[in-house]
Amino acid sequence: MSVKDDDEAKGETVFDVLSAGTEFCEPIRVEVELSDGKKTVEELTFRVMTFEPKQGRGQKVHCIYVYSGTDFQSLYIFHVSENGFGRLRESLGLVVEFENFLVEIIKILKQCPRPVSSDPPRYKATLDTKNPKEVIFNVLEGTGFRNVPHIILTFSVGGHEAVKQFLDFRLRETQKALDVSRGEYTDASNKCDKLSASLAEAQKKLEAQEERFKNFQSETKAVSETERKALTERFDQERAEMKKNFEREKSDLESRHQQAEDLLSAQVKKLGPECHELRKSQSELSDKVSELSDLLETSEKNRRLLEEKIAQLKTQSQQEKDARQEAETKLEKTWIELNVIQKECQSRQEIIGQQNERLIELSASVREWESACSDLRKTAAAADTRAKELQTELTTSSQAVSKLEKELRKSEQKLQTRMALVKEQEHLLTQQKQELEKSSRKSASMAQKLNDLKAAHAALQQHNSDLLEKLDDSRQQLSNNEQMIKWLNQQLTEAQLQTHPVVFGG
Repeated sequence: MSVKDDDEAKGETVFDVLSAGTEFCEPIRVEVELSDGKKTVEELTFRVMTFEPKQGRGQKVHCIYVYSGTDFQSLYIFHVSENGFGRLRESLGLVVEFENFLVEIIKILKQCPRPVSSDPPRYKATLDTKNPKEVIFNVLEGTGFRNVPHIILTFSVGGHEAVKQFLDFRLRETQKALDVSRGEYTDASNKCDKLSASLAEAQKKLEAQEERFKNFQSETKAVSETERKALTERFDQERAEMKKNFEREKSDLESRHQQAEDLLSAQVKKLGPECHELRKSQSELSDKVSELSDLLETSEKNRRLLEEKIAQLKTQSQQEKDARQEAETKLEKTWIELNVIQKECQSRQEIIGQQNERLIELSASVREWESACSDLRKTAAAADTRAKELQTELTTSSQAVSKLEKELRKSEQKLQTRMALVKEQEHLLTQQKQELEKSSRKSASMAQKLNDLKAAHAALQQHNSDLLEKLDDSRQQLSNNEQMIKWLNQQLTEAQLQTHPVVFGG
């Protein structure tokens, strides 16, 4: 395809239209006046191009093509060269230079009404087609009082050869766009395949993680339930045994007290002269009572140490709760990042291992607490032994009977202390039950998070289906473009039977 400026009287300056640059190409709503005087509104495409001189010869030419997207036989052409622009400038009263002429034209065209625009236009484009050889393009600017002509250009009507050459140019341009669309379609298909593969892999990993979580939950629940039952049974057995021991020791002390009372009554009658010796033994017994008081103070210190150990255990349990909360926070953050699902699974396994280690540490602390309780029982048994020894010594005097009654009351107080320790053990067991319930609630929250991940996975699947629908639309558009290309190739084949260079006149 070639263009010739009509100012070149001698020797034609030929331009390569395939190398021309398109400055503007958009549809505009134009009011077309037909040959019979009727007016209609059509959507016409305006293509503004610049032709450079071939091999440095000739002059630069500005061209404007107007055509319809439905009627391929209608083509209107306007072009002006550097030499012819002077006459055009004088006739239209332009103040713009040749280099900026297309820039101003494009600005005006952009302000003309568009097919999809709903705003009232400032400019109005008209096309007078009464003359079969040339048409007049006019842009009117609305001022609110009347429409003022802004620019008037005369377009020549393209003949059969011009239409054929322009369709050839558009066919090549469409073919390039089709190649680009095919490339984009191929890239989109590859991305969709990769996304489907990654989704499938993520789904497999999610199912595996869900299975591991269920196994861990069932194992944790079974271990916690077994430990709870064992602790409850052990506590019930120890309480029943301590109660039996208390009843047995009480009955023994009462019987011994009665025997000692009877014996002392008989001895008081027979051993009156031995009062002096009994007073000495009373002083000795007082010393032993002081020793027993020291022993009780030592037992009290041991009890306080046990209380401190229990407080340390509570502190350690609170630290473990805080560590679990931190682990849950990290777990929530890792679930958000689906693109690093592998790292997420690894961190989840590490958290599970840490929880197992903490459960083991908790079991060890429980065993330490049990050993401390056993030490306390041994200390209490030693105190009972000392009390029994004191009771046998008090059987030698009547005044020792009253001392023995006091020791009996002290023993009862010790038993009450033991019962208080038993209640504390029950309280600790209740706390452990509450911790188990908290673990169950945490497991439920983790299950809820797993459901949220499933919902996110469903959203990804929906996004994938949307992409597939877009791919189907692209396939349909490609099919329509291929049909258009086939029709253009057919028209081009019919037109190429009489091919020869075409020269456009200004």
